Amino acid sequence: MPTIMTEVEIPFNQLLTIVDRLPPKERIILRKSLDKSWEERFEATLAKLREKTKGFTPEEVEANVAEAVREVRREKHASSSIGH
Repeated sequence: MPTIMTEVEIPFNQLLTIVDRLPPKERIILRKSLDKSWEERFEATLAKLREKTKGFTPEEVEANVAEAVREVRREKHASSSIGH
């Protein structure tokens, strides 16, 4: 039997209502499925980060991240003060 695919747009609040109406066992299955998907994506992201930073010490990585955060905050502050 062929698989038929379709897309349906459902407002998020309506989706939550539908999920709330699921029997407890089905909610557990849904949650485990969502958690597994999230966990797989998170692990893949960590693996990429480890690969890209393997030549640096943890201290160097932390310093680079801290500098990047400062830079973004400076740019955000500068752009917000332009409009005032």
